[in-house]
Amino acid sequence: SGVPGLLQELFEGLCAMGEGVVLDLRGRGGSTGEVAKIVDVLKTQRKTRRLPLVALVDRQSRSAKEVLADILKTDGVATLVGERTAGAVVGATFADVGHGCVLMFPVVKVVPYTDRIETKGVEPDVAVQRAGPYSGGADPILDAGLAEAVRLSGGPFIDLAWRAEPSQKTSPLTGVAATGWRVATRKEREP
Repeated sequence: SGVPGLLQELFEGLCAMGEGVVLDLRGRGGSTGEVAKIVDVLKTQRKTRRLPLVALVDRQSRSAKEVLADILKTDGVATLVGERTAGAVVGATFADVGHGCVLMFPVVKVVPYTDRIETKGVEPDVAVQRAGPYSGGADPILDAGLAEAVRLSGGPFIDLAWRAEPSQKTSPLTGVAATGWRVATRKEREP
C-alpha cells in the first residue's frame, strides 16, 4: 500500500507500455519509513524490465525525497535531473510556543544520510536551473528530465506525477492535468 503499492500497480499496468520512467521528487515531504520500499520497487522494475529511470530534483527536495534521490543516484538506479537538493534530512517536530508561533526542532538523525546530505544536498547528474517567477509556466527541469528519458530509452516514456504550479491546470508539454498520469510517445513530443 502507499506509494510503493501505487508504483507497483503503475508498473504492472500503465507503465507496462513505456520504455522509460520520469519520477518527480521536487518539493518537500515524505516519510523516510517508505523510502526502502520505494527503492525496492524501483530496483526490481529496473532489473526485470530494464527501464531507464530519471528522477527530477530541485532546491526544495528535502527529507525523504532527498534520501530517495541520494539512494537512487548512489546505487545507479536513476539519473537525477535538476538542481542540488536542499540538504535538509534531519527529522524534526513542531511545538506551539504561543502567540501563533511554532518552533521546529530536530529530533532524530537519519543514519547515514544526515551526515552525508545535511547542509550539503545531493548534486544532480544533469544540472538544470528551475524557471523564475516570470517564466510563464515553463518547467526547464521537467523538459530536461523528459529529454534525458528519451535519450536513455530511445522510445516512449512515462511521465509520472507531473506537477504544475497551483496556477497551472495542465502541463504545457503534455496537456495533462497536474495530478494525472500520462504515457506519451516520441511522436507526440515531436514538433
